[in-house]
Amino acid sequence: MISETEAYTMVKMMQGVVDYGTAARVRNRFGIKGEVAGKTGTTNDNTDGWFIGYTPQLLAGAWVGCENNFIHFSSTANGQGANTGLPIWAYFFQKVYEDKTLGIDPNSTFPIPPNMRSDLYLNYESNVESGAEAEDVGNGGATDYGYPAEDNPYDDQPAPATKPAEKPVQPANPAPKPAQPQQQPATTPQTPKATYPPKPGKGN
Repeated sequence: MISETEAYTMVKMMQGVVDYGTAARVRNRFGIKGEVAGKTGTTNDNTDGWFIGYTPQLLAGAWVGCENNFIHFSSTANGQGANTGLPIWAYFFQKVYEDKTLGIDPNSTFPIPPNMRSDLYLNYESNVESGAEAEDVGNGGATDYGYPAEDNPYDDQPAPATKPAEKPVQPANPAPKPAQPQQQPATTPQTPKATYPPKPGKGN
């Protein structure tokens, strides 16, 4: 069982799929506002496409496919979950929000766990400007991930300075190569021309 903090972190990740990822058409094509988290899915050869989406009050999913894998879409442009399951899900939620008797509030928000209200919470969505290059701080060592240094020989260490491999020095005046005996071109033996036998009575 995961903690509330882990669950909320997963929700924020799935919100990124809707806000900036493969499910962005939930916003820009179907105009659904408020907090929505979800994930598209597409199987090999575009046989199945689906979308699972949820709000703080309601979760639903839509699947498009066939029992027989022989039947499938010819391209990912048509068969991907964002183009098959997602529109069904979006039309359904549009109807849900229109029906006020259901009590589904499009402005509801996912609750933040109490410990995340007091602990340090880094909002990575707003701390770097779009297109900015972040500082490369490396991957850290084993101790940064909770392992004792003495138990982990793979802790990051500074890379030893290595010199480029030196090329072998060539002598200034290399010894002359011994003269190779000249080979005479091979001659093909001459074959005698064919002669006809003398005619009878004419002698040689």
